Amino acid sequence: IRFRWRVSYPLQRRIPLSRLLRKADIFCTFGELFLILPFFVTLISCTVYSFAYPSVSISGHTARTPLIFAFATAMHNSLLTLLLGLPFERAVFYHKLSAR
Repeated sequence: IRFRWRVSYPLQRRIPLSRLLRKADIFCTFGELFLILPFFVTLISCTVYSFAYPSVSISGHTARTPLIFAFATAMHNSLLTLLLGLPFERAVFYHKLSAR
């Protein structure tokens, strides 16, 4: 059963540094890492780009990026949560994080 679970849900394995993170009550899997890293990278890059090269036509990218992630994690049985292997309860946390 353990082999079947790992083959069926390869992104549900915990990241190697999760022991250090668990002491701080932070639980993270590879699927969550694939969801949250692009979010922060695009948010930071859009923010830096909008301050470095201010433009009216590009300024909406910073506001639009969290909306994409908020809508992607808002549904039960969404394709994103299925591919990443995220339970709906954890997807709601990332939905709230991106909505703020």
